[in-house]
Amino acid sequence: MIAVDERTKSQLVPATIGFALLAGLVASVLAPFAFWGYYSPSRLPDDVRTMAVFEKRMPAPEMVWLRIVEGREVFVVQGRKDAGSLNFGPPVYFFDGGGQFISWSHDIGDDASEFELHAYHSSDLGKELTISEAVEVAAKASDGGR
Repeated sequence: MIAVDERTKSQLVPATIGFALLAGLVASVLAPFAFWGYYSPSRLPDDVRTMAVFEKRMPAPEMVWLRIVEGREVFVVQGRKDAGSLNFGPPVYFFDGGGQFISWSHDIGDDASEFELHAYHSSDLGKELTISEAVEVAAKASDGGR
């Protein structure tokens, strides 16, 4: 066992307390960012399974495209980046040609599947629509074009 004199002990205690306080402060500042994606306003609620429900429940998107991806029509809906977000890119939501939910990425710049990246960065720029126009197009496609 190492012998520690009283003077060394008196210096170690404040240093240990200071380190513990600093670690607690850093953890309390960084903890909210660990859960940002889960509690983000851009998070897609579990019951949003169609573009029509998306239009009613979610914030208005920045852009919507109808693209051909892997031989099928896909609506690519780019949401707005959350204020204060550390994400590299915006949230992006994907719906099939009939407006049914396929998938979404809370951060297309850093957290996306291969399909999502391919659909978002497609060389086929597609047709740009408003969300209302996209819902209408999807509804027509679901009804067989009537």
